[in-house]
Amino acid sequence: MEHALALTIAQELEIASLLEDIADAKRRLGEIMEKNENERASLQSNCSDLRNQRDSLRSNCKQLTDILRGRHKGDGVHPSRKTPPAGQLERLTQREIEVLRLIAEGLNTKSIASRLGISFKTAVCHRSHILEKMNCHESASLVRLAMQAGLVS
Repeated sequence: MEHALALTIAQELEIASLLEDIADAKRRLGEIMEKNENERASLQSNCSDLRNQRDSLRSNCKQLTDILRGRHKGDGVHPSRKTPPAGQLERLTQREIEVLRLIAEGLNTKSIASRLGISFKTAVCHRSHILEKMNCHESASLVRLAMQAGLVS
């Protein structure tokens, strides 16, 4: 009976190899589970960021709608003005008027730069000059101004 319980060296080596395989599989499974947990946490964070951006966009859209309907009480163009004061757009260069029209069409600065074939930094400068010359503090005010001037419908 003692001989039946005794393992051969080959069997012992096979068992040792299997135990190593099991330990390796357990380690890899742990790595996979940790990676999945990290990815889950990253996805949750991304979802939270997207929800915040969505809420911010909704708020911006509402503010823009209010401005365009003349209900904004901020620093935009005064709602009682039906058209821009005479000569107001004359302070702008042709390129600035072009940029103003594109802003009013909803293009962001990067898209404006691409559309006009100018650098992003140049587009930022044009935008800044327009805001300053028109005494506006936000894009929505520029949109309204462009609409009043007939640059966009």
